[in-house]
Amino acid sequence: MSSSTKEGCDILLVGYETEENIGLRSIAAFLESRGLLIVIEPYENSRK
Repeated sequence: MSSSTKEGCDILLVGYETEENIGLRSIAAFLESRGLLIVIEPYENSRK
């Protein structure tokens, strides 16, 4: 995701997205319903 997209958002949510993260998406949907611009940035654990 480009930094310009992150800079234009009201709230940046970071979380695991290996499978659809329903909790994070529910929070984003609630905040968007209140008129906020939300961006979800996937968290990637580089350690294996």
